[in-house]
Formats: sequence, C-alpha cells, structure tokens
Amino acid sequence: MATNPRDCPICDEAYNEENRRPRILNCSHTICTDCIDNILSEDEQLCPFCRSPFTANDATDLKVNQAVLDLIDYYEAGEHKVSDEVNSRSLMDSLNHYKTIAMGANQLQARNCQNVIQRLEKTIDAVEKLRLMKEQVKGRLEGEVTDHMKRIVSDNETSLTNLEQTKTELQNHLRDVHNKQDQLKTVKENIDSCTENNRTDFCKILGEAEDAHSSVLAGLKTIEENTDKEEKVLCKEKKKAEKMKYKVSELLDLLSSPM
Repeated sequence: MATNPRDCPICDEAYNEENRRPRILNCSHTICTDCIDNILSEDEQLCPFCRSPFTANDATDLKVNQAVLDLIDYYEAGEHKVSDEVNSRSLMDSLNHYKTIAMGANQLQARNCQNVIQRLEKTIDAVEKLRLMKEQVKGRLEGEVTDHMKRIVSDNETSLTNLEQTKTELQNHLRDVHNKQDQLKTVKENIDSCTENNRTDFCKILGEAEDAHSSVLAGLKTIEENTDKEEKVLCKEKKKAEKMKYKVSELLDLLSSPM
C-alpha cells in the first residue's frame, strides 16, 4: 500500500488530473480512476480496504476527492504556484463534504470519515499557518524592497545631482578654454603682424645700411685715390725743393768763396 498521500494506495501510481484522478468510494476510501474501472469490471464492486460495497456504472459517477488534489498542489506549490485562497477553499469544501457523509454513515464509514476529517483539519491548519507566514514574509520583503528602492532612488538622485554639477563645471571649464584659445589666437595674430612689420623695417634699415656702407667705401676709395695723387704731387714738390736747395747751396758756396 502506498504511504505517500499523493499516490493511489492500490497501484502506487501518482494521482493526476487525467486517468488517475482520486475518487471517493461510498465508504470514504479514495483510489484512482483506473483502479476503480478495474474493480467495476469484476463481478462484485467492493472497497479493496474495508470490503464495503459501492455502486457505480462508471468511475466518473464517483465524486473526485478534491482534497487529495489540493494536497498534491500544496506539496508542489513551489513548482505550480497554487493560490492559497483556492487551496483553503477547496480543503474546506472537502472537509464539509466529509462531515456531511459522517452524519449519515454507519460506524465504519463514520470512523473513516473522521480520520479523513482529522487529516483535512490538520492540513487546513498547516495551510493557514503557511498563508500567514507567507503574508508576513511578503510584508517584510515588501518593506525591505521599498526601503532598498528608496535608497537606490536617493543614491541615484545624489549621483544625478553630482553629475549635473560636474557637467556644469566641465562646461564652464570648456568655455574658459575657448576664451583662452581666442585670446591666444589674437596674441598670435598681433605677434605675426609685429613680426611682419619688424621684418619690413629691418629690411629697410639693412638696405639703407648697405647703401651707406657702399657710399662710405666709395668715399674711402676716392680719398685713397686723392691721397695717392697728393702724395705723388708732394713727392714731385719735394724733389723740386731738394733741387732748389742744392742750387741755393751751390750759389751760396760761390758767393762765399774769395775773389
């Protein structure tokens, strides 16, 4: 017999929503649709546990044990994400169903119903505790997420303000750089203009100096030529003077000799 409440106790196969849906016999025991079809094919239709007879033309004539399906959903809630409200409502419906059966059942059926009722009550209590725990965790997480989002928004606003300040500073710095570039351009133009003017003046002065130098050289040459001529004239005059001096000397000698 299966020990897992999610499995059929006859074939040990897991209940499902298709050919192995859990169905309730008149005695309140639950087995899967396939196993009920197998029992219906026999001469006597008896519960395989308590041997209580039941009547059905087809397995679908018997009520589906929604509580078992809800238990399966409950165990697999992490995978199937079944709503807590749906689970609780379905479990309560099943609990009320078994309580109704127990009121008009014989002793054996009533005992079986009480066992199921006790399990359902424990399951409902566990589901309710899980629901409350889920709400507490959800509330705590929502608070933490809200605080975290507030911190993120605050940090982003601070970062955005800092970025805006940095952007403004960079724009001012860029404007200063452009102004410096304009000033340097003006200074360069002035320097280029002064350089061109100075170069023109220098060339003019150099030309005048070269002309003056040429004039001086020409004057010196003229002076040298005139000096040479004067020296030649002086030499001639000197020679003439020496000849005249010699003649005067001879004349004096003649005059001074005795008669």
